[in-house]
Amino acid sequence: MKEKSASERRKHSRAKVDFTLTYAFQRPFLIQIVMGKREFEAEMVDLSEGGLALLTQERLSDEDRLKIKFTLVNPTVTSMEDRMLEMNITGKIVYQKKAGGGNYRIGIAFEDIASQDKKAICNYVETVLSE
Repeated sequence: MKEKSASERRKHSRAKVDFTLTYAFQRPFLIQIVMGKREFEAEMVDLSEGGLALLTQERLSDEDRLKIKFTLVNPTVTSMEDRMLEMNITGKIVYQKKAGGGNYRIGIAFEDIASQDKKAICNYVETVLSE
C-alpha cells in the first residue's frame, strides 16, 4: 500500500509564512538568587507587588538578604523590547516551610525595588487575575 504524502494526510491546507509570534509557558518563572558569591536558581510560585514565594531545594538562613533576578513577561505590552523586563530586586526572607519533593517554600518581601518594576509587577498581577 502506498503511503500518503504529508499534504494528503492533512485536514487543512497550509501556507508558508514568515510571522513573529509570542507565546507563554504555563509554568512558574525561573529566578536567579544571589547570596554573597553563591548563585542558584529556584522556581517562583507566586508574585505580588510586595514580594514573592519560591520553591528551592536549598534551606536558607532566616536572616539572609537576597538579590533576585528574573524576567517578567508582560502580555499587555505590544512593543517586544518593553514586553520583557529584567527585574533586579533585593528582598528578605519572611518565612520558610518544607514543601513536597525535598523542597522548601520561601516567602520573600521586597526591600529594594525600582518604582517602574513595582508598577510592572502590579500590572502583571492584575492582568493574570482578570483572566
